[in-house]
Amino acid sequence: MPVKTSIAAVFHGGRRRWLSLDAACRADAKQIIKQGGDDDSDQEYMASVARLAAVARAEFALLPAQSPAPPEQLALAACQELVAATAEVKRLSRLIGEGLSACPIARDDSECGPKGPITHLSLAYASETVDNDHGYGGTHKEWNSQHLLDDCPYCMAAHNSIQERKVARKRLGAARRAVTMIGKSS
Repeated sequence: MPVKTSIAAVFHGGRRRWLSLDAACRADAKQIIKQGGDDDSDQEYMASVARLAAVARAEFALLPAQSPAPPEQLALAACQELVAATAEVKRLSRLIGEGLSACPIARDDSECGPKGPITHLSLAYASETVDNDHGYGGTHKEWNSQHLLDDCPYCMAAHNSIQERKVARKRLGAARRAVTMIGKSS
């Protein structure tokens, strides 16, 4: 007899997976009762389980049916996510540039560092080499505190945009991987 595969609905309840909705609802109800710590008789316990399971079944009936999306829709959604993530990274990069160019220190052309004009942000991100206090020599890098960013609202906005762009770049990488996987699967 050849091995066959089929798609099964899996229900989650009581921190486990179940193949039937009733079993998942009962497990979820038992988990809720355990967390409550009630010491009822067996009859009351089963009545509570049945009551909570009925509530869980009713809530599940209100959820929309989840059917797998066709591959064309998945590809379209992946492309839309890629475009949206790319636009978000570009928008945040533009905000960073605008914030840094508005910094009062950056407007002064007399101070320039190796990576461009010096700003409150570049001073806050700069590290300085300090001798170790442990008695066995060596040095370590110490980052300047954030009090420099508090002096300039433009650099603080640029710093916040940098932190947001880190998250947006992760999203962009996931979108690129999804598009690559779709391309490799066809």
